[in-house]
Amino acid sequence: MSARGWIQRKTYKNLEDYLNSYGKYIVRQARKTITRKTKGSGQLKDSLKYKLNFKKQDFSVEFNSNKYGEFVEKGVEGVGGLVSKGGSEAPTAVAGFRTYITIDGKRRRSPYKFKGSRPPITSLIPWMTTAGITIKAGQTIEGVAHAISWGIFRRGTPGISFYTQPISATKRLFNKKLKENFARDIEVGLMTHAFGSKI
Repeated sequence: MSARGWIQRKTYKNLEDYLNSYGKYIVRQARKTITRKTKGSGQLKDSLKYKLNFKKQDFSVEFNSNKYGEFVEKGVEGVGGLVSKGGSEAPTAVAGFRTYITIDGKRRRSPYKFKGSRPPITSLIPWMTTAGITIKAGQTIEGVAHAISWGIFRRGTPGISFYTQPISATKRLFNKKLKENFARDIEVGLMTHAFGSKI
């Protein structure tokens, strides 16, 4: 009996179970990171999902989010310039550089950057309400939204690496467990189909 005759997806039960548990773990960690590092990102957090694929006798784990997630993951660089801190303090110069962590644990500059236009206040105002930003006496929500918009445009937004950081942090353990579960499945397959069947 050839190996091809019994190597199917169900052959890799231990490996599949481990990859499913790993996918769930990474999504949990990503949601915790979003909760800790952002405000008002409930839709992004709810959109996080993983998908386990099996094709040509090979597994792959795919991590997904809504289209906004890629910018939160890797950040968006600002155009730089002077940013006011409010009050009587003099504006400070910012470069607008933003970075993120790769799955190899290396820091890279964001591939995204604000260019011709700043974030519209029509998008910021609902976010401000969700994030619990208070409007002080003498201020208007539109005025505060404009100030935030200019700040984001010049500073950029930080990349929080909600997927890549936990993947990087667990890479060594993941590879170890991957080999262990793969070997266990091969051993079970050989014992069941090779020694337990007529050859």
